[in-house]
Amino acid sequence: MKYKNFEVLKWTDGFQLVPGSLNIVASFIVRRENFAVGFAFRVDYLDWLASELKEAVLLEKTREVIKDYIGNKKMNSLDEYTFEFHTPDFVCVKNPKWWIKSG
Repeated sequence: MKYKNFEVLKWTDGFQLVPGSLNIVASFIVRRENFAVGFAFRVDYLDWLASELKEAVLLEKTREVIKDYIGNKKMNSLDEYTFEFHTPDFVCVKNPKWWIKSG
C-alpha cells in the first residue's frame, strides 16, 4: 500500500501466533527515502477466539492507525510503534513485554 509518498510493507504475513505465547501479532514497515518506521499490532489469542474477530477487519484497523500516524506526522525515523487491541480499536502501548525492539 502507498499513502502520502510512503510505502507500507508487511513485515509479517498478517496476524501470526507468536511461539510460546497467546499473542497474535502483525507488523509493518513504513518507509520512503532515508526514512523507515516499524509498526507492530498485538491481539490476545483468547480475545481473538472469544470475539470471533476477523483478520480482514483487524488489518483494516491497522491501516487506519498507520494512515493516522503518517497523515498527522506522528512518526520519527527508525522508531517502532506498538499497539494492543482493546475492543473496538488498537491502543498505543509503550515498551510492551511481547515486542522485542529491533534496534
